[in-house]
Amino acid sequence: MTVNVGDFRRIEVGVTRPRRTHRLVTIAEQDDPPLRSVAGADAVTAGEQKANDLLAQVDAYRELSTNLAHDDVPTVACASTDTPQ
Repeated sequence: MTVNVGDFRRIEVGVTRPRRTHRLVTIAEQDDPPLRSVAGADAVTAGEQKANDLLAQVDAYRELSTNLAHDDVPTVACASTDTPQ
């Protein structure tokens, strides 16, 4: 069986690397699959750190960034930057 992953990759599902293949197929078969996925505990930790770093940058420059908006354009509320517990 061949499974499409993303717009340009195809994965041959076979007996080699069955856990990884199963996980990729599970992700690919979701109704709304993630745009990005990480594999491995170390990658999850690194991804969380990167996300936290980006949120810290947004918070550090929030006032400057929001002051760049045009006065005649309504502002849009953003999601909370609080880290889930």
